[in-house]
Amino acid sequence: MDRNIKYDFNLEKYDCKANENILNYVICSTPRSGSTLLAKGLQSTMLAGLPHEYFNVEHKKDYLNRWQFKSNIEYIEKLKKNRVTPNGTFGFKLHYNQYEQEFEDRRLEDCFGNLRYIFITRNDKIFQGISLEKADQTNKWSSEFVSNKKAIFNFKNIKKNISIICNQEKKWKDYFTQYNIDPFVIEYEELSSNYEEVIISTLNYLGINIKTKIAPPQIRKQGNLSNLIWKYLYLTINKLKK
Repeated sequence: MDRNIKYDFNLEKYDCKANENILNYVICSTPRSGSTLLAKGLQSTMLAGLPHEYFNVEHKKDYLNRWQFKSNIEYIEKLKKNRVTPNGTFGFKLHYNQYEQEFEDRRLEDCFGNLRYIFITRNDKIFQGISLEKADQTNKWSSEFVSNKKAIFNFKNIKKNISIICNQEKKWKDYFTQYNIDPFVIEYEELSSNYEEVIISTLNYLGINIKTKIAPPQIRKQGNLSNLIWKYLYLTINKLKK
């Protein structure tokens, strides 16, 4: 493995090329919304690009080490040439704070032609905030990560996480309203319980037909009984503080 590359998926061996970039799509997300589960599912078809958090500062650093690009536009062009499936599809996922940092309120269509929008949301914001707190403490962002750290309940941090998540989600909705965008909406709870159907529906939205069976999820659900206990603690403390 190249020692300059922190994350395995960013290595050249995972690149994929096409003769032409025909379709672009973005998964508009918030932390712990199920965007990785969705991205991995789409990626597994080899028809919907290699959706990934390319504008996460750590991932972008990996590609800078590889490609030595001079601007964001040059980086995007490199991605669209090297991170597409053979049918010309490029996908990426983007949290709103990454959009603000990397695109400075520009419309994404200015950088990505023929762009389609997917918006993933999670109904249970308390569980989402808990999931974010656990990931922050353990650095275990999916089942692919290995960590021996044990997370400790922190009411203040969870409450802050929920506020951050709700604020980012509102900003995405404001963005859609500002540019008159009607995104394809996916709820995490539906994705989790009807995985294959949601992946197929998303492919249909993108205009991609699949003739083979959808592979099982590549990552496992991380939530467990302790998440439920934390939620009960959070609700109890929150009620006492009112």
